[in-house]
Amino acid sequence: MKMPSLPHAPREILTDVVAELRAKLGKNLYSCILYGSAVRGSFVAGSSNLNLLIILNYSTPAAHREIAGILRREVRIEPFIISRIGMGRSFEAFAIKFCSIKHNYQLLYGEDPLRDLMIDEKILRFLIEQALRNLRLRTVRAYIRLGQDREQYIRYLVRIVPQAFTNLGAALRVNGVPVEGDFAARIPLLTEHLGGHAQVLKDLLALKEQKIALSNEELFQVHSKLFTLLDKTIAWLSE
Repeated sequence: MKMPSLPHAPREILTDVVAELRAKLGKNLYSCILYGSAVRGSFVAGSSNLNLLIILNYSTPAAHREIAGILRREVRIEPFIISRIGMGRSFEAFAIKFCSIKHNYQLLYGEDPLRDLMIDEKILRFLIEQALRNLRLRTVRAYIRLGQDREQYIRYLVRIVPQAFTNLGAALRVNGVPVEGDFAARIPLLTEHLGGHAQVLKDLLALKEQKIALSNEELFQVHSKLFTLLDKTIAWLSE
C-alpha cells in the first residue's frame, strides 16, 4: 500500500486503520480510497480530516459496528461507506461527489472502481444545477435567519466551503474547463470563467482558517457576492 505525502502521524493512522479494516472485515472489504485535502495537497495537521471512501461487498449493521470500533478512536477520519451492491446507482446518485473524488484520490487497498467511472453528462449537469440551486436557497435562508448573528452566520459560511468549491468546480468541468489543485488554486480559474465575484471564495477560505474577522456590513458583502456567484453559475449551466 502506497501512502500519500502526509506528515508522519496521519500516515501512521492511515496505515493502522487500513490494516485493522482488512483484519476485521476480511473479504467484505472491497476497497479503501483516500480523497480530499490529504490527496489535493492542502492537508493541515491538527485541523484537516482524513476522508476515506470504504466500499464493502455487503454493507451490513455488523460491518458498520466493526468500522465504528476502528474509527471511533480516530476522530479525524471521516468515513464515506457504500456497498458494492448497487454501486453504480450510488455513483449516479452522488455523481458530483464521485466525479470530484475521481480527480483527486489514492487507492489504499483493494479494487479501483473509480478508474473507469463514467457519468452521463445530462445527469451530471442536472445534479450540479440542482446542488447549486439548493445551495443558493440555503444561503439566502441563512443570511435572512442568521445574518445579524455574526457567529452563527460565520459558522454556516464555514460549513459550506467544501460544498461550494466542489459544486463550482463541477460546473467548470461539465462545461469543459479542467480543474485541478487545492481549493485556493481554483479561485483564479473560477474568476476567469465566472467573474470577479468568485473572489469571495478567498474570504470563505480565510473564515474557515480563522484568518479574518468581518463586521456585519462586511458579511453582507460576502453574502451579496456569494449569491451573485451562485446565480451566475446556475445561469451559465442553463445556457
